[in-house]
Amino acid sequence: MSATIAAHNNDNPLRTMMNLTILSHPRAVCVQARFTDRDDAIRQLTQRLTELGKITDADAYLAEVFHRESLGPTALGEGLAVPHGKSSAVKEAAFAVATLSEPMDWEGIDGPESVELIFLLAIPPDEAGSTHIQILTELTTCLADEDLRARVMAATSAE
Repeated sequence: MSATIAAHNNDNPLRTMMNLTILSHPRAVCVQARFTDRDDAIRQLTQRLTELGKITDADAYLAEVFHRESLGPTALGEGLAVPHGKSSAVKEAAFAVATLSEPMDWEGIDGPESVELIFLLAIPPDEAGSTHIQILTELTTCLADEDLRARVMAATSAE
């Protein structure tokens, strides 16, 4: 999957957007995952970022993510959810990804949405306005490409 996103980023060398592949790691990718619910998905993806040293205090970070979830929906349509937290427990900006073996419900603007792709963003407070917006913009731009989204969903490994 990382190679799919990297290849897309290289499709147009004139693009000035950030390279998403530098913000993640193959061990932060769950392919064809099964979670019991939204909270389980967030916890398991947080664990991956914690194990990679991107998050220093999982509980503090999770508190921020769940607080953000309580403020408004993070399902963005097209089967995509982007939960996120800005916390001093985040050592450096990063994200974890999960493709789901079966869609799950996630709160969207118009109520529950069927989600099959989750990007969990971890942002340090000093990058809250810049990196956070850049990542969201790049993700939504990349995943608006139906061919790329299909390739990501068909991935059988994190590579």
